[in-house]
Amino acid sequence: VNGIAFDPFDPKMFASFSIDEPAIKLWDFRLMNEPVRTISTDAIVTKAMPISSIAWSQAQKNVISAMAKYDCTTK
Repeated sequence: VNGIAFDPFDPKMFASFSIDEPAIKLWDFRLMNEPVRTISTDAIVTKAMPISSIAWSQAQKNVISAMAKYDCTTK
């Protein structure tokens, strides 16, 4: 795991990402044996441009964004 972000609207939830896997995983602290949901990032992330950070929206519930390394745009 290269990074995590905590859901500002739900204290039980957080998201994680790894540069080795093209996905963002959503976790529930109460169910740590497997992610609640896995969001594939195959369409927007490559080995040359892996995810470098993730962040939950502070204004809208259930919205998460990812930034790709060496990229200046939010996808």
